[in-house]
Amino acid sequence: ARRAAATPPEDGACPAGFDAARFASQDQLWAHHVFLDRLKARPTGSPSHEQFIHWLDARLDEIPGVERSAPAYPLNRWLESRVLLSAGKGGLQELPVSGAVPYSQATAGVTAPLIYIPAGTSVGASEIYGKIVLREAATGSIPQAAFAALQWFEYDPELVLTRGIAGNYERDFLGYDQRLTDLREAAAAGAKGMILMHSFPRAQRLGHYAPYDGERFGVPAVYVGADEGERLKQVAAEGGEAHIDLAAEEVAFTTHS
Repeated sequence: ARRAAATPPEDGACPAGFDAARFASQDQLWAHHVFLDRLKARPTGSPSHEQFIHWLDARLDEIPGVERSAPAYPLNRWLESRVLLSAGKGGLQELPVSGAVPYSQATAGVTAPLIYIPAGTSVGASEIYGKIVLREAATGSIPQAAFAALQWFEYDPELVLTRGIAGNYERDFLGYDQRLTDLREAAAAGAKGMILMHSFPRAQRLGHYAPYDGERFGVPAVYVGADEGERLKQVAAEGGEAHIDLAAEEVAFTTHS
């Protein structure tokens, strides 16, 4: 959507419509999303992220009169190159993962008893030394009523917000603080690894890259989908083991905005 909107009329009257030809078409917007989808995850400084930046540069360069700058940002780029998980009782069976926790500790392979620590129980206060911890990937929520209490205007002709006023606004990013605490405590208590279970299917979480603060965790950690999480909970209940194999590259890199 890089074409300018129609020029306001000289008499100052508010336009009654718009010129669709001056905006990006549905096909153009769809093509942009197809391009982004093909790039997959775009961690800062990754080849896909750099490709996206260059694509944006080219689009901006097509706009007459636009001037831009590109500040450089140094960082220690962390990119997973291999992540494998297996688990079982009396024999390990490979399970698919949705990705590694960014900046978690690389390992050529670690095997340890699997222990499930349910939400609401402190990871650090549990007996996890020498074990691989299985834990829900914490999310967070805010009561929908909180938004209603703060808002000054609402457009809800079909009463969608009104009907959901008793519910919660739940989001992945609202649980990052708890997730950080869990990872820190697992490393401090001597855990051999950590597996974080999403509440959604693996297909909806492929390439999930979070938290992305760049904090290094002293424990190998991976994400799995809901189905794989249920299987792992069963293995933990049976007294089984898990194996994590995580390879990652961390190099000094400079990217730009």
